[in-house]
Amino acid sequence: MNRPSQPIPTPVPGGGRAYTTRERWTNWIALGATLLALFGGILLRDSVISESQFYEDPAAGISAMRPVGWLVDRGGDYVFRLRDPEARPFKTTLQVTVLTVGPDAEGRNALDMLTLRRAARLSGYRVLNVHDSVNTPRGPAPQMRYAFVASEPDPFLETLPAAVIGVDVVFFKSNQAIIATYQAGVDRFDAEYFRFEQFVASLRF
Repeated sequence: MNRPSQPIPTPVPGGGRAYTTRERWTNWIALGATLLALFGGILLRDSVISESQFYEDPAAGISAMRPVGWLVDRGGDYVFRLRDPEARPFKTTLQVTVLTVGPDAEGRNALDMLTLRRAARLSGYRVLNVHDSVNTPRGPAPQMRYAFVASEPDPFLETLPAAVIGVDVVFFKSNQAIIATYQAGVDRFDAEYFRFEQFVASLRF
């Protein structure tokens, strides 16, 4: 029984060959699927950004947009802290801290105060870099980036220690340094950074 013959690729100058119709369609389908996935990712990111709600601490007079579903904590040495309960092993964190400073204080003064606090209570804490001015959604501001190792304090949820990267940016109002903080596990830091940018852009004080 004779089988239908397959189309023979046509030689082209330079030693290559022309693609068959089937190969061309396969390439176009693959390209279309890639573009669709990229477009879908952009839409998903935009939808995540839009899923936020207004949050205000009336006592401090500070407000920001917080991601829906994130937990609010006001029980520490900060104005408020927002944490993603689904992030593991370290809960991605957005935080606002207020420090009282002198009239001539600079960003590094406030960042040095934070460093003294953290070095005493965070395992493996170390400063990675400090910049006197970086561009933020609210304009130029001092910034510090650091790293530490976090452990789950609840023995019933014991996990391996997690490497964490944090970023602080400092803004001034009168004799106060208002510090916006972002902390995330090293595996989530870059992917979640847009949340910090949105948080800083929405910050009001």
